[in-house]
Amino acid sequence: MKGLITLKMTDEIKQLLEKQRPVPIGTCDADLDEDGNCTVNLIYVSFIKVYDDETILISNNKFFKTERNLLKNKNVTIAIYDEETNKSFQLKGIATIHKEGKIFEDNVSWVQSRKKNIEPKAAVLIHINKIYSKHKKMVVNDDCIEFSRHTI
Repeated sequence: MKGLITLKMTDEIKQLLEKQRPVPIGTCDADLDEDGNCTVNLIYVSFIKVYDDETILISNNKFFKTERNLLKNKNVTIAIYDEETNKSFQLKGIATIHKEGKIFEDNVSWVQSRKKNIEPKAAVLIHINKIYSKHKKMVVNDDCIEFSRHTI
């Protein structure tokens, strides 16, 4: 995405994302309340994977409210948790929706390799721009990711 600063996910984060199912993702409700605030919409997705070091692919197989939300507000939050190590991460990013082209075709092939009867409506790429672990925020300094204190 042009002009978007993204973070590279660590191998630990990528491995955890690959093994957790389902994964909760949050979006901001497209309809604001009377005070102009959004309500958080949280869903679980099973068709989610690391696309590359900086992006996550989510297949839109049955999104209704989530797709409507992403058309108005592209911010997404993904929560992952490892029971074995008690480590958790919150990944925040900006979504792009693909209904044709290579990314969409990659998505269809991936989904149908797992379940032939599913017809994806779209591929959603999440470009990761913030990563949190408990009460720490990951920051990039000289191509090295480190944790710094950050209040959420």
